[in-house]
Amino acid sequence: MRSFVRFISISAVLGAALATAACGSSPTKGTDQPTAGASPAASTGTAAASPQAGASGEPGGAGPCATATTGALAAVLAGPNADKANNPDVVSGLAKPVEFATVDCVDTWAMAWTTSKDNTVQPAGVLWRYLQASQRWYAQDLGTAIDCVGKHNVPVEVAKKLKGCKTS
Repeated sequence: MRSFVRFISISAVLGAALATAACGSSPTKGTDQPTAGASPAASTGTAAASPQAGASGEPGGAGPCATATTGALAAVLAGPNADKANNPDVVSGLAKPVEFATVDCVDTWAMAWTTSKDNTVQPAGVLWRYLQASQRWYAQDLGTAIDCVGKHNVPVEVAKKLKGCKTS
């Protein structure tokens, strides 16, 4: 048992070292790992080690990307005010319960992809925007080829890094 715990601890340290060495300009993959300063919704789900980036794109930051986890974003859509706080078309267009498989995050924008629910539904992307004033994520749009630049004013360089964003 001690060997297993030691292996897990070493894996966590190596994961943190890799996160520190990651390139800050690439999108980060969200996990359910709670981080210091994260919103209460970000603490839902199971912990997993993965590179995180802050609002400036620097690895390990405490910015919005640190809170863009699969569990935290799903919790936003499952909350009592989901219809009021998000685009209602996004909320109504997703199979319930909402489960995200991956999250790509750059600065204050994220794209979360739903699971296929054992191949019973087609995965879809949800475009998210983090608003500094309220310090929370808001679902903006739903689809597989979202007009991120023209419709949602996502910067072109950011949109190029988010799977499912059209840049023209």
